[in-house]
Amino acid sequence: MEGRWMDSFKGQHVTVLMPVGGEERTETGTVINIEDGWVQLSKDNGDAVLIPVAAIRMMKLLDFTHSIPTAARDSAPTISSAIYEPNAQTI
Repeated sequence: MEGRWMDSFKGQHVTVLMPVGGEERTETGTVINIEDGWVQLSKDNGDAVLIPVAAIRMMKLLDFTHSIPTAARDSAPTISSAIYEPNAQTI
């Protein structure tokens, strides 16, 4: 889950569906953070909840009005531009 594609859900208004026993439980609110196997959700009534990612069956995206921009990451590896000299002596 470290691809950070889930960062796009930060700030989004969602409904999280979780199976609990034989029933399905839902929580609705704004995603504050998704990290270390947990989703931090700020519910519409002001309460905050932590939901384990393993317990989530589905996350419904309700709207895009609460968008938080995420930091862009450079996924390209750094490439050395030094010339390779196999017999060069080091000082």
